[in-house]
Formats: sequence, structure tokens, C-alpha cells
Amino acid sequence: MAKGRTTVFFCQNCGHESAKWMGQCSGCGQWNTFVEETIEKTSVRRIQKERAAAGPVCLSSIDTDKEMLRVAFDDGKIVDYDFSQLEELELAYAITIHKSQGSEYPAVIMPLLTGPKMLLNRNLLYTGVTRAKNCVTILGSRETVNQMIANESEQKRYTGLRERICEIMKQDLD
Repeated sequence: MAKGRTTVFFCQNCGHESAKWMGQCSGCGQWNTFVEETIEKTSVRRIQKERAAAGPVCLSSIDTDKEMLRVAFDDGKIVDYDFSQLEELELAYAITIHKSQGSEYPAVIMPLLTGPKMLLNRNLLYTGVTRAKNCVTILGSRETVNQMIANESEQKRYTGLRERICEIMKQDLD
């Protein structure tokens, strides 16, 4: 194979894509429907970028014997990746607002469900929203968001920090 080119197999029946030839298509279950195509690696990257722009994906299975990873896309398309192609996939993580403090992310998705009033306050909403560089998506009811905006209460903390600082400052003065 020429440098800069790669082989991809497509099911003629459903369009399922695989990095390796498979007798039976895992997308539609039909036998011997795969056709081999040799395409430029830049085309593969372009296709993957288009898919990434189309929406999130879900890892559906890992087959260590065949060295294949199956990914389900939002549009319903299922693609098998060879282990050698895994660097083409980008991982996403979910973390709490508290853990995200001091960090910034390109996009933030905040699922806001009902909960204890002491946790659903304006400060938490502000912290979550200000973690985003470009995009914030809030999932939940308008009512919950409005309740958080209206909830200015902060829980009084009894940490003893003030007393400890005073002790240290007093020792430094002596």
C-alpha cells in the first residue's frame, strides 16, 4: 500500500465501516457485504472530524481478540476501529463543578436537576457557567435555574480558619 493511504471496509447493505474485513456485518447482520476501499489518510481524518462535529459517540464494545473497538455515533451509525486507530478518537469526561474550580473547558454541559436547596445556589451556577470558554449548555428545567439564581444563601462554615490565622499571626509577632 502506498504511503499516506489506508484500507477501509464498508458494508454495501447498511454503510457500516470497519478497519478489518469481517464476514458478517455487525451493523446489519448480513454476510459478505463488505467492500474494500483504499483511501487517503487525510480522507479518513476528514471523515472522523465530520463525525466528531456531528455529535458525541458512545463506546459500545471492545473485542481484545480481534483488536477492535466498536463506537456508536449519535446518528445511529456504528463504526469499528482497529486498535491501531485509537489515537484518532478523543475522550470526554464528566466531572463535578467543585472539581472543575480553577479550570477552564471549551464546552460545559450542566445537568441541573432538583436537589437540596442548600446545594442549588447562585454561586454553584456561576462557578459552573464560568468554567466554559466557548459554550455552555444547561440541561434541566427553567424553574430549577430560576431557583438557583434566586437562592443567594450561603452556608455558614465553621472551619476555625479565622482563629487559626490569628494564632499564627500572634506567634509571628512574638
